[in-house]
Amino acid sequence: MFDISKAASPYKNFCLGYGNSETSANSYLVGLTFGVGKSRITLNHEGSKNLDEINVFDIAEASGAYMGQINMVTVSSFCGPMGAIVGYDIFRQNKLFKAHRFFPEGKILFRKNKIPVFSALPLVEATKKIFGTVDDRKFPIIPGSIVPCATKDIVKEGPVHIYSGFGVGIAKDHKKDAHLFMEDKGEIPLHVQGEEIEFEYKHKILENIAKSIVEIGKNQRVFYKEILVEMVDVIVQPGEIGCALVAAPYFTLAKNAIDL
Repeated sequence: MFDISKAASPYKNFCLGYGNSETSANSYLVGLTFGVGKSRITLNHEGSKNLDEINVFDIAEASGAYMGQINMVTVSSFCGPMGAIVGYDIFRQNKLFKAHRFFPEGKILFRKNKIPVFSALPLVEATKKIFGTVDDRKFPIIPGSIVPCATKDIVKEGPVHIYSGFGVGIAKDHKKDAHLFMEDKGEIPLHVQGEEIEFEYKHKILENIAKSIVEIGKNQRVFYKEILVEMVDVIVQPGEIGCALVAAPYFTLAKNAIDL
């Protein structure tokens, strides 16, 4: 089971990717970060677009809660009883259960299940309070750390409208079941314009993410008592390259961050 004393990094002011050999921690935290970025295409040549793609991914990675200079390792998307979600299980935010702008009714009904749906932004804000930002770092993950992450990203040249989305299914019984993460990425068609039309399209994306959590629960025989969803997007113009990403890093907590 989760024990914050067993989720401590060996460093006073740096968090550490979970599972690194220099720590024997058997509990972990999972944060939630979003990032978007775009830049002019300047590093391409006829034989490769790789450098511009790396550059814009790096811009996105460092644009929210600071996740720079780390080695991401993509993992599957569960937070078990030995883990805690930042902003929900630990460092809970006061505005956690505020109604989502895309779900004013506050629930989804899918396959006879009526489940509360909230915004995942408080989880992002709680993670940012730990890591800080690129210009105001608090207790970031130590540079060069190998960090397991539930993650998705999309990198595209303009003109294009791209997004990344994330959903969290909160297990009814976290003593025996895992919380679930669902990541999504994709494009919003360029003809989807106007505040009302765009609102409906984004609502559909997030609704599908929420429904996918119910489906996975059905597969696993797990009931999720609450769902939190959110997305970010960016419009990339001609001559630009853009990135939208979401990442949920699994990490141990800097010793001096325990009393945040």
